[in-house]
Amino acid sequence: MITPMIHDLHSSKTEIIFGYQSLATNSSQRRMLSVLERMRRYPEFEWTLDRMADAAALSVPHFSDLCRRHVGVPPLAFLIRQRLRRAEELLKSGKYNVSTVSKAVGYQDPFYFSRLFRKHMGISPKAYRLQSDAANRVVT
Repeated sequence: MITPMIHDLHSSKTEIIFGYQSLATNSSQRRMLSVLERMRRYPEFEWTLDRMADAAALSVPHFSDLCRRHVGVPPLAFLIRQRLRRAEELLKSGKYNVSTVSKAVGYQDPFYFSRLFRKHMGISPKAYRLQSDAANRVVT
């Protein structure tokens, strides 16, 4: 496995996410931001809206509303963004094939991952990896 497993989704530790933590004015907001930080760190986890809200000890609608207000996107869009960012890093490394990267970022179906990556990035993950490989060879 490329990334570590989550040991405790209900950690009481408040974590900082993109500087938004300072904007949190109450415990609900801090808990929501803490969950988003865990989603950023562990995108491969099988996140669902119910699990996200439960980890923050909030209802699904309240969690979703807080996420939209503080981060600007719904929780699942945030998760997709984090997964694709991690996928970019792994593909750029040149160490992993598309199927391995797909699973490492939480998508069990590499074909679905490839369609999603192309939709959001404008290029297939394989082409992205090859493009990164070529750029790395020019630099070294």
